[in-house]
Amino acid sequence: MIHLPLVLMAAIIPLAGYPMLYLPVHIVWLELIIHPTALPVFQEMTVDGELTYQPPSQELHFFTNWQWFVIALAGLTVTAIMTFAYIRSLGEGYEIEHARAMALLTLTAASVGITVMLSGLRSRAAWLITAITIGLDWIGFVTGSNTGAGRIPAPRAAAFR
Repeated sequence: MIHLPLVLMAAIIPLAGYPMLYLPVHIVWLELIIHPTALPVFQEMTVDGELTYQPPSQELHFFTNWQWFVIALAGLTVTAIMTFAYIRSLGEGYEIEHARAMALLTLTAASVGITVMLSGLRSRAAWLITAITIGLDWIGFVTGSNTGAGRIPAPRAAAFR
């Protein structure tokens, strides 16, 4: 659900003629948030609380059609919200760093929201990862320090404009 907006925004924003959204450090920042969320939070969860034997099936599916629809809808919704936040931030006379910070904050907030929704915060790992993500966002974006990926200044080369 979070990788869809990550990839779509990397393609849509430059193709629409706006300054590049992600620098390599932003991708590293996002992957440091997304993958730890998926690993400890969701590995502890099973569908019904215990593992059960499933007889072999002729058709193998990761997700049902409904689940694919929900995943796509959630990803596209987050993409639309990120696009709005990025373009609106650029339109207010702010610099590209501010627009990047708003887009990255939106994506990490969506990651927290989806984690809370799917895990129900039923595990210690879910609470811990959610708290760490919120803390990193607060330190990096809200306080305006240069430790957050959204506030790292972009190179002034024409290729990044």
